[in-house]
Amino acid sequence: MVVDDRYDLPKSTILGAAKIHKRSAFSLTALEEARREVYALGAFSSVEIEPELNEKNAIIDVHIHVTPGRLFRYGLGVGMLSGIAQLSSVQEQQDVLQWDLHVLGFVEFRNLLGGLRRLRIEERPRLIFTRNFPQASDGDPVLGNLVTVEFQQPGFVETRTTLTSGARWDFGPQPYGEDYSRHNLDAWVGPQRYFAKGHLFASTRIHGNVFFPTHIGASVEDPPKKYEVLFFEQYARLDLRDRPRQPHKGSFFALGLHEAIPPGSWTYLRFTPDARVYLPLPLGFTLAGRFAMGIMEILESSFNPATDPRLATLGPGVCRCRRCLAIQAISF
Repeated sequence: MVVDDRYDLPKSTILGAAKIHKRSAFSLTALEEARREVYALGAFSSVEIEPELNEKNAIIDVHIHVTPGRLFRYGLGVGMLSGIAQLSSVQEQQDVLQWDLHVLGFVEFRNLLGGLRRLRIEERPRLIFTRNFPQASDGDPVLGNLVTVEFQQPGFVETRTTLTSGARWDFGPQPYGEDYSRHNLDAWVGPQRYFAKGHLFASTRIHGNVFFPTHIGASVEDPPKKYEVLFFEQYARLDLRDRPRQPHKGSFFALGLHEAIPPGSWTYLRFTPDARVYLPLPLGFTLAGRFAMGIMEILESSFNPATDPRLATLGPGVCRCRRCLAIQAISF
């Protein structure tokens, strides 16, 4: 196997992701999987894999041609975000009761110290409005900030496994309609990998989270408390859709598990399955259905049920119930 050496890139990392061994049986499927895995390293604008018959030795040489994207990137811009909160998890994205105007600045290294290591640092100072867009409350806007640092190490343990780690500091008003601001600090580390020709994704992480409130409004009857959470997270998804971004047919299944352990404020188990089905209709329409469920079982809490019943029985986060059920059906 030959790697195009016009660029100063780590061949061992590229060959490891391709995972095509000498004297293995020739397979177009294996070549396509190799192309996909090399592209997933995230540093290339294009990846081409070309087989070439060596008639003298009766073998097929495989040539990998990669064109790097911008290995060092930076940017600065302004924008508006309404209704979506990205949490520090491979699976979670939630609607929130706020919108913001923000400045976004980032710097990203895609070949840090060689080895195609990826480091991204992002900061987002915000002016936050605490109602649904385009409404505003008395006292709006409120200052906030979101800083995220993410690092990826390809070839961890084995050639197609990536170690991910990161930290996030989120400061601003509580996004679920309560009159106080808070600091939310989160850090995580763990491996992730694709299987089954990219259809199956699995990851495991350990998280540390610290939450403490500030600027509590006079109208808050039950002042929030500081808490810490230490938990393991496992997540797997099976994506059988024809197009992940704009699916027209197929299905999607996901399962998330959390196990919180001491010395955090809770010991708990959380279970969140998710299933989606897409059925094609005439004239390009799609019928989509989704079933999602969340169950959290608090096993132990550092909060006193008599003085802090909500924290003792409901655990961390923002959901006011211990068991949630959602069924959605959308046609478009």
